[in-house]
Amino acid sequence: MHLPLPFLIEVNLIILCDRLLKTTPALQQIVVALGATYGLYFISSFMHFEPWHMFTSFIQYMFLLPSYVNILMMYAMCNLHDVTWGTKGDNGAAKDLGGAKKVKGDDGKDMMEVEVPTAREDVDQLWVASRNALKTRPPDEKEHRDAATKQTDRDRNSRTNVVVAWVGSNMYVDIRLHKSGLTL
Repeated sequence: MHLPLPFLIEVNLIILCDRLLKTTPALQQIVVALGATYGLYFISSFMHFEPWHMFTSFIQYMFLLPSYVNILMMYAMCNLHDVTWGTKGDNGAAKDLGGAKKVKGDDGKDMMEVEVPTAREDVDQLWVASRNALKTRPPDEKEHRDAATKQTDRDRNSRTNVVVAWVGSNMYVDIRLHKSGLTL
């Protein structure tokens, strides 16, 4: 009786894997850890009676998992939800940028009334005034910050230093692993 070659190869691979698994404790630990990790995903999906997600999107999820972890870590470390970007140092009230007012119309509906110069002389006069205002540099004002603003700035600075140290340490570990020939 002759057995097909693919069957013999499969049997030999199974025997080889079995021997390797029994003789290598590190491989045993890896198999147990992987089984526990992926098994937990499957068990929890069946516990919630939604196992179809495991069959339709599990592979994509596993490929994107490192980016999820990195994005969530950056979000947690940077605390982005309370940092306003683009307004550093602008803690005062906004300057007047024009005249738009909410008024009641003749029919009782709310309307916006906007002041727009329409005559050529008015536009030219505003242009000259704006140009002259930009030519003269405003005097430097000494910055007066209250204690709460100073504390907030210190907190943001320390948070920035933690993020820089965290990113730097990750880069250092990555460079060391790649220099030594390890790939993850």
